[in-house]
Amino acid sequence: SQEADAERECPATRDYKRSAEMDFKLLFVAGLFCCSTRYGFAHQGASECLKANAKSCGECIQAGPDCGWCIKLDFLREGEPTYVRCDDLATLLSKGCSENEIENPRGSQITRDNKTYRSEE
Repeated sequence: SQEADAERECPATRDYKRSAEMDFKLLFVAGLFCCSTRYGFAHQGASECLKANAKSCGECIQAGPDCGWCIKLDFLREGEPTYVRCDDLATLLSKGCSENEIENPRGSQITRDNKTYRSEE
């Protein structure tokens, strides 16, 4: 029987088996922890644009004033999620998306004449 075999087993062998089981369990738990924290902290330190997890251009440009959506067809690398298209303008440019391939419909204001006008009363 297994109980009789266990009694005849060397104590050092039993300790080794117990230790190996504990090591495996510890490794398994550590692996689960790493996987779960990696997903949770993936966007930590990222721009507000990336943190928005935008799935469309419309969602992206609403995420913040500096957010832009790269429309370049081959911008995403294999396996990258769609939300990577949404980032701050400088980052998109540094990743190879040119200005004419970035959607960022923000208005601009130009001062043509900087004169002070007084009303005469």
